[in-house]
Amino acid sequence: MKQKPPLLPVGAPDTYQAILTAFTDAVIVVTADGVVEWMNPAAEQLIGVGVNVVRGEHLSSLFSRNSELQVEALAAIRRGISLTLHDTPFHTSHGVRLPVGVTIHPFGPEKGEEPKGGVLIMRDLTALKSLERFMAMSDRITELSTLAAGIAHEIKNPLGGIRGAAQLLESEIPDDLSEYTALIMKETDRINRLVTELIELNQPKNFPMGPENLYPPLDDAVRIMAPQIEGKRIVIRRIFDPSLPPVIGNADKLRQIFLNLVKNAVESCQPYGTISLTSSLAWRAPRALTNASRRRRFVVVEIVDDGEGLSEEDEAKLMTPFYSRKPGGSGLGLSMTMNLVQAHDGALEVKNREDGQRGVIASVYLPYALEG
Repeated sequence: MKQKPPLLPVGAPDTYQAILTAFTDAVIVVTADGVVEWMNPAAEQLIGVGVNVVRGEHLSSLFSRNSELQVEALAAIRRGISLTLHDTPFHTSHGVRLPVGVTIHPFGPEKGEEPKGGVLIMRDLTALKSLERFMAMSDRITELSTLAAGIAHEIKNPLGGIRGAAQLLESEIPDDLSEYTALIMKETDRINRLVTELIELNQPKNFPMGPENLYPPLDDAVRIMAPQIEGKRIVIRRIFDPSLPPVIGNADKLRQIFLNLVKNAVESCQPYGTISLTSSLAWRAPRALTNASRRRRFVVVEIVDDGEGLSEEDEAKLMTPFYSRKPGGSGLGLSMTMNLVQAHDGALEVKNREDGQRGVIASVYLPYALEG
């Protein structure tokens, strides 16, 4: 029997193949029977398997966890129609679930003949989804913080008068009643701190920035939380890259960023839990960090706990001012942290772990170099 020539000859001086190889979108070429002929490096990276492993195998071996997508793709190819799926879940060979956009194009049919095969073009939409969430969250925080700051200014002035009156009253009443004035002053101070946080949330961040070693602020955050860490017998694991360059930032603000995130991790952990602190170059920084006027490179610091993780409600309302799942929490910590990170031209991502373990991973992206 005469062997069919490959749809896309491998190793041939093929201009089209060279173009497809350079694509950042995943490209998979299959026969009409669903046999994998070729795929580009972007597809290897997205799916998590090399072309030499799957060439000659059926598409079902590549899409073992994506049977519905496989069925739709092969049905479109056999019918000779193009199909676009704008947002569909895709599971990689490593079990990671990604949102992808998929376009299927049949090719090769002469008039009255069956298609010879088809091309699947897949685009990872993770970065786009992240950008959409980032922009929606930024808009929501800006609106709420502007409103809150306006109210806070009206509250702050009377607070000073209430506290002053309580101090004067304390000097005039019997000692056995002083506990009540002390309580008034204590609660007034608490409200004042909350009001100050609200005002700071809406203030422009014009603090000076320059090259900073990120490890001293990170170590300071752990040192400040040491009593709580030791009280719960939490293990701190440090996995740092000592060769990282300085980040562009402000040491005091970086300390505040890391302190808020370490504090959240400590509060989420059960006794004898573990918190991992890692640092590395961010090879795939969020699209939200793209700047049209200048290119940036980023370092990412990850703070990972093994607590209960985030519920669907927590994820939906994350970083919204005044929303807190902690008793007595103001719901401003993450909002302020994200504002500070944004002021560093960075990004903050907080989500459930994706390694099969319970807990939350907070990723802080900070620029370390500017290019003209």
